[in-house]
Amino acid sequence: MTAWRIDGRPVERIELIDPEELARRVAGPDGPVILDRAPTGPEYAGEHIPDSLHIPYGDIAAGSTSCLATV
Repeated sequence: MTAWRIDGRPVERIELIDPEELARRVAGPDGPVILDRAPTGPEYAGEHIPDSLHIPYGDIAAGSTSCLATV
């Protein structure tokens, strides 16, 4: 997020919430889309967020937005 803001990209808000609050929000009718930037391979299997949109960190770091076009 720091790099995003430094680039002057829009930020509506940033919140720090606990896992229980995240689960509550995701379960709601207008729940957020969660972008999971976990690596691929073995790390993904053990660390990804279930039901999230997985975008490998390398794609985010490279500035790729093609994977967001369908969201």
